[in-house]
Amino acid sequence: MSSTARNYTPKTLKRLFGLSGNQCAFPGCSKMLVNANNAKDSNICHIEAASEGGERHNPNMSDPDRADYSNLILLCVQHHDETNDIEKYTVDILKIMKMDHESNFLHQKIKNNPSMLKNTINAIANMNFEDPPAEENLTPFDPKIKIIHNSIKRHSALIKEYKVYHKKLNSLYDELESQGSLKKEKILKNINLLYIKVKGSTLNFNNFTCKKCIAIIYNLCYK
Repeated sequence: MSSTARNYTPKTLKRLFGLSGNQCAFPGCSKMLVNANNAKDSNICHIEAASEGGERHNPNMSDPDRADYSNLILLCVQHHDETNDIEKYTVDILKIMKMDHESNFLHQKIKNNPSMLKNTINAIANMNFEDPPAEENLTPFDPKIKIIHNSIKRHSALIKEYKVYHKKLNSLYDELESQGSLKKEKILKNINLLYIKVKGSTLNFNNFTCKKCIAIIYNLCYK
């Protein structure tokens, strides 16, 4: 067994369990992973194995990457064993399984608590900037040029990481429309100002900027 491929950070564990909905990620399984007595039904599974000889082991992956959130999926004991069939459960299949499970959980959370979106919209719409950044003159770009400018291929892993939020965004768009054009205009303007403020003099929408913008909006939603 690799010495560090199972050294999960507290942040990784919180994110992994938080987005799992306390349920096995295997399609159709409703097994609860943690109860009041123990967490024996929860298995932290490596999509690409933690050590040589394990299922779907990738010799080119570092131990920190093996222990990272993107390479982990939560399954019950039974489905952990079942996914050891590497012919049927490839790396891509398990990653899709994880993304679909987390996406469905987030969508259900929003559906069960629609007021959370209203509170978030009101919080952002009511923000006031003492010194708003100057408006940028935006010029439409050719999509092909924009893809190159924003290094889309280089940041494909980051884009895939946040893919699970697409259903949540659809719910947000619907709620924005229901709030009326004035509220929608104010919130979109403030989000733009937030982005410009965080971006500073950086022109590329890079990894750091993306995560910081998302963190700001996330904190408004959940704190």
